[in-house]
Amino acid sequence: MAMQGKRAASASTERAASASTERGASVTTERLWREQLSQLVGADELATLSEPWLWDTAAAIAVLWIEVAILITAANLLPHLPLAWAIPAGILVVVLMGLRMNAFGVILHEASHGSLAKSRTWNDRICNWAIAFWTINSVEEYRPTHRLHHRYLGQERDPDRVFYLVPYRRGAMTSLLLQDLVGVTAFRRATTRISGTSNESGAPASLLARPQLLVGKLVTQLIVLGQFVLVQGVLRGLLFYGVFWLVPIVCMYPMILRLKTITEHFDGSLRDPSRTRWIARTSCASWLQDHWVGARMEYHFEHHVLPTIPYRGLKKLHRQLDDTDLFDRHREVISRGYVRFLVGAVITSLGTQR
Repeated sequence: MAMQGKRAASASTERAASASTERGASVTTERLWREQLSQLVGADELATLSEPWLWDTAAAIAVLWIEVAILITAANLLPHLPLAWAIPAGILVVVLMGLRMNAFGVILHEASHGSLAKSRTWNDRICNWAIAFWTINSVEEYRPTHRLHHRYLGQERDPDRVFYLVPYRRGAMTSLLLQDLVGVTAFRRATTRISGTSNESGAPASLLARPQLLVGKLVTQLIVLGQFVLVQGVLRGLLFYGVFWLVPIVCMYPMILRLKTITEHFDGSLRDPSRTRWIARTSCASWLQDHWVGARMEYHFEHHVLPTIPYRGLKKLHRQLDDTDLFDRHREVISRGYVRFLVGAVITSLGTQR
């Protein structure tokens, strides 16, 4: 028994040492980038850019809900169309709703960093009732696991690594996207979030059972379901709630998030488990891509270097950095757009590079 105890203690020490080494590499890279950006922009300016701006938050949420309301209205009007038109129109609504669920996720992400309001209490309340509860989530659940993503970016202990690492094998990307579309990825993310609230993050395991979180999710889902039932009747209302609300959340959103995360963090060298590399990219694309895909997360390099700066500040910071020669010297932190990166650096490379 004593020998087993020593072995367990030794294994625990080795894991802790490994984690310390990985964490040290990540911290060093972030610190070096942070120092460089501070020299280029100035510490005082960075402090100013870190201030949350409530009106920017309110405007972003308002625009998002207007788009969601239009899509819900379009879904409710589908029965009035001929079947030949209703089917492709319905598919389009599901895809666009998935893109808006991705935008909901981005606002949730901003809230996890306290970027929506100066008060943490109001930051979390605004996020939960305006965004997170509607996607059957909460900022309290999301924040602990996302904290680990920043702490161990690009490393084995990064909980998001499995979502941006594309294995080198034929059909790997197709297999991953199919898992997204059938809901497997959503289930895995849910279990990751549950485990992330009880281990390294320090959040209590009882967090997911908080009455106020359960009530918030139940109320918001009943509102969505209720309007579909009111317009379509009970049976068709249930069907529409599943197809036009749950499918975008459970199936479309994970696929969109994977493609975005690959663009932001994938590198072929990460396929070697012995290698540790800190990778974060900003996606410079057209307004259309930024709005429908990036959805306020396109400045991802700047975000990982300075995670306390909200979107409005990141946008200004990027422009200031663009006036320097930083991006000319470090082209690896720019992806030139989601579509271009995915086609050029991931999908085609799977068949041509080892």
